[in-house]
Amino acid sequence: MEEAEQRFRLVVEAAPNAMVMINSAGEIVMVNAQAERVFGYSRTELLGRGVEMLVPERFRGHHPGLREAFFVAPHARPMGAGRELYGLRKDGSEVPVEIGLNPIETDEGPMVLSAIVDISERKAAEATLRESQTQLQDLHAELLHVSRLSAMGQMAAMVTHELNQPLTAIGNYMEAADTLLERGGDLPVRRIRDVIGRAAEQAIRAGQIIQRLHGFASRSDGEKRVVAIAPLVKEASELALVGTKLRGISITIEDGSGNATILADKVQIQQVLLNLLRNAAEAVADQERRDIVLLTAARDDIVQISVVDHGPGISEEVQARLFEPFVSTKATGMGVGLSICHTIITAHDGRLWTEPNPEGGTIFHISLPTARAEQ
Repeated sequence: MEEAEQRFRLVVEAAPNAMVMINSAGEIVMVNAQAERVFGYSRTELLGRGVEMLVPERFRGHHPGLREAFFVAPHARPMGAGRELYGLRKDGSEVPVEIGLNPIETDEGPMVLSAIVDISERKAAEATLRESQTQLQDLHAELLHVSRLSAMGQMAAMVTHELNQPLTAIGNYMEAADTLLERGGDLPVRRIRDVIGRAAEQAIRAGQIIQRLHGFASRSDGEKRVVAIAPLVKEASELALVGTKLRGISITIEDGSGNATILADKVQIQQVLLNLLRNAAEAVADQERRDIVLLTAARDDIVQISVVDHGPGISEEVQARLFEPFVSTKATGMGVGLSICHTIITAHDGRLWTEPNPEGGTIFHISLPTARAEQ
């Protein structure tokens, strides 16, 4: 019997959640190290004390009655189903928790073992998710406002087209975060934070795009800074893959840029890459080969970035007018994306052109002067 009790204590001590056992009088008879960490008390400060010391004052008056009712008809169940529960720490602060109750029969009489999960990080992740969703709604509202102001104009088409990429990315990230939060139990908090962080980055990116496109309308040169090619390309490829992995599309980066830098508006150049990569993803979506290669190279005072796909290619008729406004390679395309890309690259003293892929498909090339060449 002593051996079984010892095993039980070892299991309780090793549990990943805070474990608190009380008797029918409401006295704490066992806690584990996690309970010490969550509530800030030492084990000796908790043992023999009434469990109400861990209950916030506003809930304390009802707790004895609930405890007594549980001992009358004990059965394993979650505590406070449908309500938010909080524990009281030694320093007087409150911690949001989930509690599972489990009746235990012992030589000293019936006991209840409470498994207590600190959900502070989950709450923080949910709050961040709500904030990101609010940002998304605000961006949609701003997009509609700009569209109304520019009714039937090219600016409305440009804003709609360019914002579609970050807004789509935000929607996918929010969906992923919702899926992770709905799993219950121990959540991958770091992964959720990463997903929400990426969504927040794209919300900021979308706001920057609005500012940049307004700049284009007034022939502004934008804000140019020294930007490293390698991380710029990596970030663009990661964003471009959002929503494409399920179709088996992959992007391989073959980076030969070394430490090359350019003097550029980072947001604008990434928008060009996102546009070209998204176009490539759509081109290969129904092909046997669904891989895209992103090549970078630096030579002399020039950096070259190439997007290689194995899609159906571009007809000669479209090829001749590819970068003109409202010319599209897609049946439902608006024909402003590549025109905007061409405008951006030209404004950076660069060149954007295309050629057939010898293996089938299309290659888009971008050449830009290095930061050293611009000085």
